[in-house]
Amino acid sequence: PGLTVTPADLLDALERTAGREARGRVSLTDDPALARVVASWPGAFDVRRALGLGLVTDVDASALVAQFIAERAL
Repeated sequence: PGLTVTPADLLDALERTAGREARGRVSLTDDPALARVVASWPGAFDVRRALGLGLVTDVDASALVAQFIAERAL
């Protein structure tokens, strides 16, 4: 199921999980074409059906970042 987070949530989680240096390696640039694509996505998802089927959602942005880092360490 989808987890609704903002880019700021992910960057804050990155800093909490991997430190200020890791966060500092991220640069923010304006990309109008990408912004149009992202603006077409829903802001939140109704995940009741998925949860009813037994799927579980990630806890928060920190869990997503930790999972990403763990997968890259393999």
